[in-house]
Amino acid sequence: MPPKMIEYTASLVGVQKAATTTLHGILREHPGFARRNPKEIHFFDDENVDWSDPDYSEYAKRAKRPRERVALDSTPSYIFIPNALRRMHDYRPEMKLIAAFRDPIDRAFSAWNMEFARRDTWPSFGQAVRDGQLSKVPPESTWKRIGSAKWDLVARGLYAQQLSRGLEVYPREQWLLMTFEQIVKDPTTAVNEVAQFIGLRPFEPETADKPRWSSPGGLDAAPVTAADIELLASSYVDELPAFVELTGFDISMWTTSRVLAGELAPADVAERLNKKAGLVLRP
Repeated sequence: MPPKMIEYTASLVGVQKAATTTLHGILREHPGFARRNPKEIHFFDDENVDWSDPDYSEYAKRAKRPRERVALDSTPSYIFIPNALRRMHDYRPEMKLIAAFRDPIDRAFSAWNMEFARRDTWPSFGQAVRDGQLSKVPPESTWKRIGSAKWDLVARGLYAQQLSRGLEVYPREQWLLMTFEQIVKDPTTAVNEVAQFIGLRPFEPETADKPRWSSPGGLDAAPVTAADIELLASSYVDELPAFVELTGFDISMWTTSRVLAGELAPADVAERLNKKAGLVLRP
């Protein structure tokens, strides 16, 4: 008998650099989780698909073991890319969605760090913040994918806009909302919350305390400045209160919240980020 096919019934839709890799990686230990399930499928944000008549035949995984019954599509761009969730809803209106959120400044720096380490032609962090062409989440009606993370560095932290749009597509009861802090401080509890939400029994993961991907150091780029942090924080003045209203999260200890409240000096944030990445001034 050929192995059974497991359809995707849940999706970890965002956000980028908010411990989605950690969640997906630990879930792979669960006996009911499809072991051949890669993390990012990028099915619903593929602009090359004919979305007037999509072929869903490949959007499933073959079970490797008899106990496997859940596959999770962990593509953190889905909540950001216009039309992705609407396409998903056309496929499965009952899909369960998980979204993790991280402080916008720390998220942006982590994303920039990752991209710059891959290609040193990337602009400095400050330049990427200033050059970002997307000051708000791109509208569905006029979306044309730019295809470069340096243009959406700021916009991917506009969580209230993204979540509001997502809630227009899927009702609140089909969402599990989490924070980066929940996941990294207690990964076992966090991953079991996800497991229960997607229909798996609680389990004791063996690698919950295993070190995960960390930002590379010694990058040859212009250091972050206090002005960079001030400019970036100002992008979220209206976003953070709206995000709290949607989620009920206490984000008072987020870096962005503290900068905006005057509790944390932008220069101190810049110094911390520079130290973390080992940034050195280019000659």
